[in-house]
Amino acid sequence: MEEEPNSGDIKTNTSETMQRTLRLATFNLLAPCYKQHHGRTSEAFYDDIWTKRQKKCLELLKESQADIICLQEYWFDSPAFRNLYEAKDSEVGLATRYDFYGLKRPRHKEDGVGIFIDRQKMKVNDVRKIIYGYHGLRCALLIHASVREGTISHPSSSSPPSVSSPSSPSPSPSQPPNERQIIVANTHLTYPHSKSDDKLRLRQASHLLKELEKYAVECAKNSKSQTEELGIFV
Repeated sequence: MEEEPNSGDIKTNTSETMQRTLRLATFNLLAPCYKQHHGRTSEAFYDDIWTKRQKKCLELLKESQADIICLQEYWFDSPAFRNLYEAKDSEVGLATRYDFYGLKRPRHKEDGVGIFIDRQKMKVNDVRKIIYGYHGLRCALLIHASVREGTISHPSSSSPPSVSSPSSPSPSPSQPPNERQIIVANTHLTYPHSKSDDKLRLRQASHLLKELEKYAVECAKNSKSQTEELGIFV
């Protein structure tokens, strides 16, 4: 049975020390290459239909006012799809505010995972790409980033986050801001059609957690920030 993409789950993590809120949205786009049109043919053959649906997804993502957006079933094999989300000269997509990092699933798969990071509020220090191999041909994207103090709005604030342009100046390297380190992991486990899929999902999750633990240790050692906390979002 096919499912429509559910609305993104907006997860908010508040640090009592810094009194700031980091907003993260996760969303399954239901790639047009997988969605059936009226139960017969793939939606991928109907550009006007999937484009309209994806524009609605983009509207919802923008309304979330998220600082980080994690997407699953991102359709890498379609230049038109990628342009809709990633074109820097378009107000429809996300590129005017966010930097994009993506990873396609291995072999013949057309989709993958993607992460959009607010370039004004966070600095990406490192990206780790994980392929699960034969474990369902899945992948995971890990990002180590620094959150600049003073750029994340207070939980009680009603004003929306500012939108930066591609030409926004970066902080001077000689005066680095006080930064908090985070790791964001985005993956898409196999859909549980059967009990065997449940076991496969456990193997995939176990693989990801092991890689995430190793990556967190590496990031903590390499971090130049004086902040001792390392937030992890999966």
